[in-house]
Amino acid sequence: MTTRSSKIKGKVSGFHSFINSSMYYLIHSCIHSLTCNPLHPVSLPTTSLSPPSSPIVLICPVEIMFILDSSEKAKVLLFEKQKDFVLRFSTRLMQIQAAGWRLRLRLAALQYSSSVSLEHNFRDWQDVDVFQSRVASMAYIGHGTYSAYAITNATQMFSRETAANSLRVMLLMTDGVDHPRSPSAVTAASEAKNHNIRLFTIGLSGLPRDMPTNARLRSIASAPPQQHVLSLADNLLEDKLFRELNVLVNTGVSMSLFLVTIHLECKDDYL
Repeated sequence: MTTRSSKIKGKVSGFHSFINSSMYYLIHSCIHSLTCNPLHPVSLPTTSLSPPSSPIVLICPVEIMFILDSSEKAKVLLFEKQKDFVLRFSTRLMQIQAAGWRLRLRLAALQYSSSVSLEHNFRDWQDVDVFQSRVASMAYIGHGTYSAYAITNATQMFSRETAANSLRVMLLMTDGVDHPRSPSAVTAASEAKNHNIRLFTIGLSGLPRDMPTNARLRSIASAPPQQHVLSLADNLLEDKLFRELNVLVNTGVSMSLFLVTIHLECKDDYL
């Protein structure tokens, strides 16, 4: 009886060793389904197990869309100020890192007035220099303000060109006042959030918190508003926004690794 029991334990121990040695393969094989967005659970594929021959690389896709207000209310001076912000901040975004992960960062940009002009989409991403050249060449439109069109177009682009498990961020620059015939920007923003897009609003001027336009920016932005409502007039804008995005990225990848670990531990315990 003792010999039989020892043999069984030896087989179980050996099987668990096999599972443990295959853990890296499981992580490697689920890279394409591994999410940086904790709203999307990790799904590990079932396949034959064999240890990887190369180091594991965990990839986190991060997609960020800049939306510039090119309306008559923004004026040429503010439009140029928005462009300058995008040019500076896009360079800084290249510094975002997450320990143990390789970030696949892609940027896109569009401008809006009574119409929407797509300047650079996600699929065309090559590098930050190409992106910045497109932004630098943007021409001011100067018609009415229809921010709902911009949000809707951006949401559609996220749906077409990015994976559902990527970190999606929309940076909307606006003065908070639309043309009377414009559709509801709040409704458009709600639809964007339903697609797991984190929405930041960047007011074109420093507005008191009790102003109606500031309240509208808060209703468009993701919650909590104190983290997602910013101002182009704030000298610390870039520092604040970089800090928020850095936290967002690192929180997302930490949650993803936690989900993978829990899944593997449960699988091992079950076996």
